[in-house]
Amino acid sequence: MTLPPNGLCCACGACTAACPKNCIELRENERRERRPQIAAERCVDCGACVKACPMQPSAAAREEGEAPLFFSLRLSDAAARRASTSGGAFSAIVWAVCREGDAVYGAAYRDHGRIAHVRRQLPEALTPLQKSKYGPSEIAPQCYRQIGADLREGRTVVFSGLPCQTAAVKRLYPKAERLFTVELVCHGTPEAWIYADYLARLEARHHSPIEAIDFRDKSRGWENPFLTIRFQSGRRYRRLAFAGDDPYMQAYLGGYLMMEACYQCPFAQMPRCADFTLGDYWLAGEAQAADSARDGGVSLVLANSARAKALMEKLPQFAQVQPVDPGPAMAANAQLVRPSQRHEQAAAFQQALGREGWETAAARFLRRRPAWLRLLMQLPDARMKRGIKRLLRRR
Repeated sequence: MTLPPNGLCCACGACTAACPKNCIELRENERRERRPQIAAERCVDCGACVKACPMQPSAAAREEGEAPLFFSLRLSDAAARRASTSGGAFSAIVWAVCREGDAVYGAAYRDHGRIAHVRRQLPEALTPLQKSKYGPSEIAPQCYRQIGADLREGRTVVFSGLPCQTAAVKRLYPKAERLFTVELVCHGTPEAWIYADYLARLEARHHSPIEAIDFRDKSRGWENPFLTIRFQSGRRYRRLAFAGDDPYMQAYLGGYLMMEACYQCPFAQMPRCADFTLGDYWLAGEAQAADSARDGGVSLVLANSARAKALMEKLPQFAQVQPVDPGPAMAANAQLVRPSQRHEQAAAFQQALGREGWETAAARFLRRRPAWLRLLMQLPDARMKRGIKRLLRRR
């Protein structure tokens, strides 16, 4: 058996959960990529791993070819909205779908800033699952299997993750009527070693383990957030997330870091695979944008399936919801319709990163934004900041 079937792997781990002989593990290869390794002596060639793989051409099954409906959403609960990346759409969907005792799965931070999918059973707080994490999330085989156990026991399950991860869950449980999937507008994800080396570099520089990470700290506003990392020693690392202040975020947004499958992502197209797709609604009107920049942000919600569209009628109980024009929304979230573009020096950057570390690779390949631009990015005027972002994307 060869995995993945088409040579592209997103490291979702669905094959490890599907294998009835437990003979597949995700392990680093000679290039430090986490890939499926099969114990050939135990493999019975049953094909369960191939059926579970979301990177097969047949895996990107659309929601019955339905055209999605586009909405902006802003959670009414101000505290929950501030705890989210944008407008709090994920919380609103969970509140509309789930009852006490139901299960919610999503990415959460673990020790030293690593990311893994975890389970929350209502009424447990959703806080660990909120906020975008700009790194790879590990989904252990037992996590996938627990989803199946929850479904068999009659619980409603909401699973949130990247498009490939939600597709993997749907491949494992294709007929589960009580399973709702929520995907994020995804730029891609780096190999696990790249993210781990970045965190290790910060811990070494600050002489302390990482206690908490917020890649989209909205304490100074939604449109221009900070990357904030707190250490157990009490020290803090804080940089403008979108202004080229931090080498990891600059390389991430610049197309240097993603794994190969991300640059050829079969899920970056319309229609979508998950019930819901969530992103930032950057096109809020000026009055709404100014208010949102101060107090939490606005989410973009795509209702892709028929049942997702029906559930949208419940969301106004929890949030301000408005239909929006699909064209501008897709233009502002390009990864809805195409994969992230690989920087022409991405391979060389990653090679330098592996050989010489972050300091050398960043100095050689990344150009830090001028100080005057970084200062302008901190100004409160929403229109000016949007114009600067457009300028930076063209550079």
